[in-house]
Amino acid sequence: MKHIDNVLIGVDLSDGDKLVSSDLAPSTLEAIELGLLIAKQCGARAHFFYSLDICAQAQRSIQEDQTTEATVLDKARSELKKIVAQAKQQGVVADAEVTFGKSWMELIRYAIKHGCDSVVVGAKQHGALERLFIGTTGMNLLRNCPSPVWVTHPPNPESAGTVLVCHDLTAVGQQALELGAAVAEYRQSPLHVMHVIEAHHVEVADPLMIEVRAMEADRQAIRERIAKEVDALGISVPTEIHLSEGYPDEAIREYIDEHEIDLLVMGTLARHGVEGLLIGNTAERLLQKVPCSVLAVKPDGFKTPVSVD
Repeated sequence: MKHIDNVLIGVDLSDGDKLVSSDLAPSTLEAIELGLLIAKQCGARAHFFYSLDICAQAQRSIQEDQTTEATVLDKARSELKKIVAQAKQQGVVADAEVTFGKSWMELIRYAIKHGCDSVVVGAKQHGALERLFIGTTGMNLLRNCPSPVWVTHPPNPESAGTVLVCHDLTAVGQQALELGAAVAEYRQSPLHVMHVIEAHHVEVADPLMIEVRAMEADRQAIRERIAKEVDALGISVPTEIHLSEGYPDEAIREYIDEHEIDLLVMGTLARHGVEGLLIGNTAERLLQKVPCSVLAVKPDGFKTPVSVD
């Protein structure tokens, strides 16, 4: 993983009706550990961040009661201070900040202000279904944050740490491949690269043999192109290239389940004329419910609708 100087790690200190708790969710602990690993590997600075995501009325009540405000903010800062100390023990330069506001929006603003090259957060807990949801904060970051966003789930004990890159043969797909390969190499985990030939291309295909042969030639050309890109990365981990036909979100989800994927890496789309509001229909459908961690890369020129001021 190269060209990362600042890693922003979103820390969720809330627990039920508690605004600040010392008991962190497993996904948050995973985000902290992963963020520190990235920072150590890249020699980057780690920024730990927590936003008290409460309604305006509750925020005013806390701010008007100086005793309550001091208690809540001081406790939050104290908890982040412990994490900063943990980072420094591992040789990582780190700092922390606590604020009020929507978590995803404040994270994006902080990332822009401080030039963060990567954002890491834990998926929101949903009880027994915690591995099936990215959560509101995660989805809004995936939609709107200009930096690569890594949304972590607690590690799956049944997974071998396998990384799946979804390559759509675009420039952002190649960026996803480079990032996913770097993660797999660092973890020494198997790398799977998948391309889905969308269903409408399959459905309109002429059944004549000449068309079948043409489709086979196209598949071979796609496989050779991806193999060439993988070879150029010079990684040492086992790599498997898989071509599928159908609806991308369904095919990818099925592949994740069948191969016990631990991390999904994919590029997202920036629709022409719309600044960061859509990440593509496939990503929208797929990322609503995935049983693994997600690392999403934005295309060059992506513009966030979030204002820094």
